[in-house]
Amino acid sequence: MPENMKKLTMGKMIAGLMALSIVQPSILTEAAEAESVIGATTAYEGTKGKVVTVTVYVEGAEESAGGSIKLSYDDTALTISKTEAGSELDGYLTSINSASPGTIEATWAKAEGELQKGTLLTFQARLAKTIEKTAVNIEDAELYKADLSTLAVKTFDGEVKPFPGSEQKRDSKVKNNKEWIVRLNNAVHPATVNKHNVWVTNKYGKLIDVNVQVSDKTSFNIVPKVPYASGTYTITISDQIRGQDGKQLKNPIKYEFTVE
Repeated sequence: MPENMKKLTMGKMIAGLMALSIVQPSILTEAAEAESVIGATTAYEGTKGKVVTVTVYVEGAEESAGGSIKLSYDDTALTISKTEAGSELDGYLTSINSASPGTIEATWAKAEGELQKGTLLTFQARLAKTIEKTAVNIEDAELYKADLSTLAVKTFDGEVKPFPGSEQKRDSKVKNNKEWIVRLNNAVHPATVNKHNVWVTNKYGKLIDVNVQVSDKTSFNIVPKVPYASGTYTITISDQIRGQDGKQLKNPIKYEFTVE
């Protein structure tokens, strides 16, 4: 393995490296049947007046020609200011309705199916009060084929809450093409390993374009699409990363590193 690659091992604390932990790890006897996933992200904020963005993403296992979702949230905690269709709804006849407090509903359809992997919709909301945690629940989710038969769909709810995890920092500088390898001690649900649940920001909070890819059943890597500029960056690994049993990471992680 090249010297500029580091393993981040779950369950242990190795000096200068991240450690992750999945709640109640389980032994898997065989792979689960292929199913599509629709998930909502976690936004880490809890202060009254702050604006948060929550994304609903899809990781399709089969081609779909349409679908629908209904989200529910506590309208005493969140005030929706904007909803927007995501890139995966380009080319679909789409309707998004957030007029009723406490719910957001979306439907989409087209004549021919395609494999959807990416953003279905995003919404921005202002925190109406200081919170410890508030849920963004996916009450109903459906994907269907061009012949109107339905696809198996698993859903993962989102949250808005203050960041509850650990914050770590690497002391030594790294190369501008640094590849991080995150290794778990149990199988990860591959559909939850994506740019919505793992991201990199610079010191100003700007998102950096990276590839987040599963490398095997228990690990994934984070690679910049173009070399990092010199400076300080933070990797955030959301607790929406799931094991094959659907359980979240015990705590999210922020890991700061500096590029030489």
